[in-house]
Amino acid sequence: MKLIAGILMATLAAGGDDPGFRELVPQVVSTARDHALRSAGRGSIAGPVLVDAASFSAAGRALGESVSAQAVAQAAGAGVRTVAPGQGVVCTEPTATTPRRCEVAGRGVVVSMQSATRTAEGLDVVVTTRWTYTRNSGAVAVAAHMLRLSYQEEGRGWRLKGKKVLRQT
Repeated sequence: MKLIAGILMATLAAGGDDPGFRELVPQVVSTARDHALRSAGRGSIAGPVLVDAASFSAAGRALGESVSAQAVAQAAGAGVRTVAPGQGVVCTEPTATTPRRCEVAGRGVVVSMQSATRTAEGLDVVVTTRWTYTRNSGAVAVAAHMLRLSYQEEGRGWRLKGKKVLRQT
């Protein structure tokens, strides 16, 4: 059994015919974006999907896969822009008459990956989504949800088998 597990892990690390982390990137981005759109409400997110490619690249390395930020950007799909860590949320400095105001650039949604872990069934990834919302008072704020997404290998790809909100702000 240990030999089979070792062969399987070596095949996954080598890229073989099994799905790799790179194939998972567009699904993670899409699932996180869709969650943000549903959570934000109609019309709240009008801008681009911004991906912190460095965070995805680091998570890939933690799984033993060499995935550059550029490869993540290419894998994320059309219409997705990459941003440097911490660059998706823009804040203005407070003045004597106005408070500090933060919002997601272009009123889009930012997706960053916190971790990726292999499980017996596939992969668990933890991502954070951030978006701008307007409170009833008219004040603008940034909402954030941390999600655990569980994926199972299916053929040459991945299937989302579970999603759990870990934290909301």
